[in-house]
Amino acid sequence: MDLRVLILLLGVTVYSIHGAIPKCCTGTSRNIPLKILKRVERCYFQNNDGACDIKALVLLTNKKKYCAHPRLIKEFPQIQRCFSKFSLEPHI
Repeated sequence: MDLRVLILLLGVTVYSIHGAIPKCCTGTSRNIPLKILKRVERCYFQNNDGACDIKALVLLTNKKKYCAHPRLIKEFPQIQRCFSKFSLEPHI
């Protein structure tokens, strides 16, 4: 029983020291269907200068998160409107 408590305390300590694991995109897609682009409620850029390894354009619908290639902002007005709606500056 004491070993279980020790392992639990060690796990909690390691978790609190390192913090929560960020939810990064691990890959991007250049093919996002138009019907999904029309349902985007929020969008932001993921940079590769912190905990995440790649740059990505993160598109959020009410049900799912999509990771798109950052250059898609130039190709689709729907994405440009998303950034202007939230007063965000895309930095590719």
